[in-house]
Amino acid sequence: MFKTYKLFFILLSFILSVAIFSQAGIVRVAKHLNMVEFYGGYAQAVGTYNRIGIIDLNSQNQIIVDLDADLDADKIYDETFYIGFNYGQLMYNHILYSIGFRYTDIKAKDTFSVDWVEPYYEEPFTLERPNLNQYDVDFNLNYFISNPSHSILSPYFGLGFHGGVTAVTGYQIETIIDVNLALGANFGADLTLWKAPDKRSLVTLSSVNEYQFVASDKRPKYLNIGMAIKYYFRP
Repeated sequence: MFKTYKLFFILLSFILSVAIFSQAGIVRVAKHLNMVEFYGGYAQAVGTYNRIGIIDLNSQNQIIVDLDADLDADKIYDETFYIGFNYGQLMYNHILYSIGFRYTDIKAKDTFSVDWVEPYYEEPFTLERPNLNQYDVDFNLNYFISNPSHSILSPYFGLGFHGGVTAVTGYQIETIIDVNLALGANFGADLTLWKAPDKRSLVTLSSVNEYQFVASDKRPKYLNIGMAIKYYFRP
């Protein structure tokens, strides 16, 4: 609970900072580029866990699993995918902030190895795989090393904040919605594919990657590796 509140205040501070910064940027810089982005990619869970969403692996009331320590992510979650879109602005030729929506199909493994089961169970315990879907509103603040409107290749790094819900459903599990947050490090690059002769718009192919290093305890953290099409244009 404490981690969730801490993440909430971090996210709130970030939103307020971006709002103040963007307002100042609009006043001081007449020329900026708007940006629309559509993206998708591969996601691999990282970290250690003692639960699958709302399901506590250490709870005798839910799943009987003998855990002396948390399990690595690859014991709990399978590889999956994510898709989304963002709208934002490139300010000062280097700073891109955006807001958007992201969907992640969380895939939990079907079964656990007999090594993790309580000694008095003769067969591996089989968990019916729950259906988990993550829906997030994203806030991103990235810094480009070179100006994307001038350079063919423009690497960037930054921070991504995710506030959303995990929807958990299944044959033996009632539908449960959990509100949660995550924070990650963004990195990648924009490759210019097309630029208008008047230089008022351009299209880039972008790598959109993120390592999520903090998250609420009821959602997995992911290493996201993806691609995007971005359209930049002057208002």
